[in-house]
Amino acid sequence: MELSVIIAAYNTSKYIADSLNSVVNSLKNASLYDKTEILVIDDGSSDQTAFIMDDFAKKNRNAFVIHKKNGGISRTRNCGLAFAKGKIISFVDSDDVLHPDYFAKMTAPIFNEGFDEVCCGMTILNSGQPYIPHPKDRKIFSGDQTILICLEKDGAQDFLMNKLCKRELFKDITFPIDKTYEDTFVQHLVQSKSDKTVFLNESLYLYRFNDTGITHNNSFKEHMVDFVSACETQYDYVSSFYPQYSDIAFAKYINAIRVVAWYTYRKNKTKSRKKTVKYLSSLIKQSFNVKSENEFISEKLRAEAIYLKKGYLSWNFYCKKAEFVKSQHNHPRLQTLLNKFFKLPPENNDVKKY
Repeated sequence: MELSVIIAAYNTSKYIADSLNSVVNSLKNASLYDKTEILVIDDGSSDQTAFIMDDFAKKNRNAFVIHKKNGGISRTRNCGLAFAKGKIISFVDSDDVLHPDYFAKMTAPIFNEGFDEVCCGMTILNSGQPYIPHPKDRKIFSGDQTILICLEKDGAQDFLMNKLCKRELFKDITFPIDKTYEDTFVQHLVQSKSDKTVFLNESLYLYRFNDTGITHNNSFKEHMVDFVSACETQYDYVSSFYPQYSDIAFAKYINAIRVVAWYTYRKNKTKSRKKTVKYLSSLIKQSFNVKSENEFISEKLRAEAIYLKKGYLSWNFYCKKAEFVKSQHNHPRLQTLLNKFFKLPPENNDVKKY
């Protein structure tokens, strides 16, 4: 078996048929359909998802459906890995769609050039806007450099959906139970086992920007703080085994704190808002030295980290000013004046810095 495609599904009846059909079409275009197992795991869906999956399996001899009690994405993906027999592992989200040439172009570097892992850009469905921008030219990472795929701001990042990996890269690796951002918790471990990774200069994975999903939900969820924990885990690992890249891992960690702090300000209207910001502020106090040099930390990130380090009131006041200025986007001259008046840090346009 050349390839195992693992599709975790939960209540995606509106989209899963399109997702499954795109997988089949892409496999056939790559002449890999008969060499692939499609593992579709139902995580206890309560809508028509399970019925659609069963119907799909009846029509595709190489599709295998597993129904399990609801237990979260990590348990579902671990289940898929336990059953997978293919030499190459592919993860596809059940509401996303693959480009017709996805498998042809993603498997070629593994089959023909000996790469351990292949990455591509991700495009948002319908809008066509880049979600994970692809590089202008194909980028090759070898040896210790492969860890940069998930560290660099302009890298392929922590998603597993836009990557194909040899099966051995997942040896002894499982997704953490009851954690969100499970990709981020394991991606650095996967990368550390790759000797040769390529980031293709194409976007072949079509990502559905789902407002009800974990990362885009309109209401704040406490488990979003898991993203900070995952990036801290990466930083600790990189500091121990790849110290030459510790600065960029640290910048990513501080940025994760900043991202969740902003999300807390915008979305958390509950009593836990202050508690969450205080916790994030304590993390900054423990680790961020204002005077330390780090070429991967932008002027904006440094300034916002300082505001957050001062505590809840400082962060809340800063966010109010920044959001007010942002609301004046139809008046660029006024925005410029307000930026100077409020002494707000400049926007970061450097693709290398967080």
